[in-house]
Amino acid sequence: MGAIVTRYGDPVVKYHAKYVVADEATAIVTTLNPTRKCFSRTWDAVLVTEDVSVVRGLLALFRADTTPVTASAFSTTSCRIPTWSGCCANAAPKASSSR
Repeated sequence: MGAIVTRYGDPVVKYHAKYVVADEATAIVTTLNPTRKCFSRTWDAVLVTEDVSVVRGLLALFRADTTPVTASAFSTTSCRIPTWSGCCANAAPKASSSR
C-alpha cells in the first residue's frame, strides 16, 4: 500500500495534521476539522492505524510537545530541546528552499 503526496494548489487554503491516540493502541491522523465546510467543500485526509511504531511515535511527539522547556535548556554551544525522529520521519516531504 502506498500514497502519492502532492502540494495543494490553492495558496490561501492550508491543510495541517491533527492526531489522536486512543488507549495507546490506535492512532488517528487527519486534516479534517469537525465543521460543515470540511464535510462538504474541502478535500481532507484521515488515517486510522494500529501500527505500533506510528502510535509510539505520536505518543513521543505528544510528550515532547507538552514537556516544558526552561531557559536552562539552552546554552551558547548547544541546544538540548528534545527532538522527535519518529517512525514517519522519512515519509514526510522534504521542505523546498526554492521559495
